[in-house]
Amino acid sequence: MILLYFCLMFFSSRFITGTVLLSGGTILSYILGFVREMIFGRVYGTSIATDAYFSAFVLGDFLLMALVSSALLGLITPLFLREREVSPEHGNRVFGNFFGVLNGIFVLVILVAGIFMEEILSILFPVILKNTGETFVTLVRCVLCANFIFAISNFLGTFLMSFRHFWSTALSPIFYNVGIIMGVVFFAHDYGILAAGGGVIFGAFLHLFCRLLEYFIQPERFFPHANFQDPVLRELLSSMVLKAMSITALPVLLFLFSNIATQSAEGMYTAFLYARNLQSAPVSIFGIAFATAVFPILSSHSAKKELSHFSEKFWNTAGKILFWSIPAMVGILMLGTTVLRILYKFPPESHSLQWISSFLLFLSIAIPLESLYHLLSRAFHAKGDAQTPLYTNGIFLLFGGGIAIGMQYFSPTLALGMGYLGGFLAQILFFVWQSQKLSLSAPPPLFWKNLKISVFASILMGICLWIFPSHSVTELAINIGMGIIVFGGVWKISFSFMPHFTLSQKS
Repeated sequence: MILLYFCLMFFSSRFITGTVLLSGGTILSYILGFVREMIFGRVYGTSIATDAYFSAFVLGDFLLMALVSSALLGLITPLFLREREVSPEHGNRVFGNFFGVLNGIFVLVILVAGIFMEEILSILFPVILKNTGETFVTLVRCVLCANFIFAISNFLGTFLMSFRHFWSTALSPIFYNVGIIMGVVFFAHDYGILAAGGGVIFGAFLHLFCRLLEYFIQPERFFPHANFQDPVLRELLSSMVLKAMSITALPVLLFLFSNIATQSAEGMYTAFLYARNLQSAPVSIFGIAFATAVFPILSSHSAKKELSHFSEKFWNTAGKILFWSIPAMVGILMLGTTVLRILYKFPPESHSLQWISSFLLFLSIAIPLESLYHLLSRAFHAKGDAQTPLYTNGIFLLFGGGIAIGMQYFSPTLALGMGYLGGFLAQILFFVWQSQKLSLSAPPPLFWKNLKISVFASILMGICLWIFPSHSVTELAINIGMGIIVFGGVWKISFSFMPHFTLSQKS
């Protein structure tokens, strides 16, 4: 397996672009993720225990994002590349200081959180703690342990991506899914929901192992240390305050959703996350992967004041994201409920399936918006602007949370779905309003042609899927194939009317 890994990494570094590699790895990860979800759903279903499992990630993810990911997502890479202009050794020394200080702070915080866990959870999740007790406490501690491992792994991934090494970043989520699957399959009978918690820790170790393999075979190195007097570290820490407030908006919103759902009905929050896991697949494949791969390039163009290249690369990536995310939105809107019913073997009349159907109505529409958010956020950070993403995430939390709180008294399911969609819609509108800060040129004709054809082909695909509903696995497979053929056929016909229009053509 390790030999195959090295061979694939060797060839991928020469023949596969970062975007293709990250998207391909994300696709494979989500295929395995659906297997994981299928096993998890069939073993555990939807209950207060599964609500506890998914809610256990809220606190751990919040701390990881605030103390580590806030630096890794958009701040460290530009600083690291800038300091390497002085000398490679200086740049690597700065990165090692980032690694040592931030991970040291993270360890101290999660140790304190682990000691006072019951007191913290009694305030944040009183309903879940009351019904699950020590099981919930143990699950949260498992997630905190796993997130420390992720912090180390994600630092390595950021370092590697700075040198355009994408293989381990593409492959590591697959290893993570393998760990969870093994935990559930082999230990669920004896340990119940705690088996999934142990699988999270094991998956995090596999995630780190994958990154370590690529790190130790490439020539660049950094050495962890701690120097709080380093001015570059102080510059990073000052920027992290704004970034942390920005990226923790989603965990805070999910915390709110968890409390609304668990106070309404057992298993509703699990059903919401089942729907969101399906919705997040195209967001990760076409939004996060494309935005992550293009970020170092945008940062480089911004640092060199190459405004025309920055604008060209931005619109080219935005066009590709919309080209894929719009048909994904229509496909999940029409087929998502059927996919999850078959995946989890929910009876057609079950409350879980009714909840999922309601959630997907709104979550599917959010796919293009959420995908573009990741590109826009990274574009502002590439320009050195951390305040605008902060404001947009504040707006996301304000609108999303406000809608959810207001709607929960009428319908908890609509509260979660409308809150999620409303938050991203408000966020994108604010980004568009502030887009002059990016100094972008007007969208080229190629971008608009791409958008029009994607919308037209997706509408025709949606009509076909509506005419021929899916009730079985066979019908679902046929309709997925038909949808792909319809979308691809319309796209091919459009080529004949617009012979100079190709997706890969430069703007």
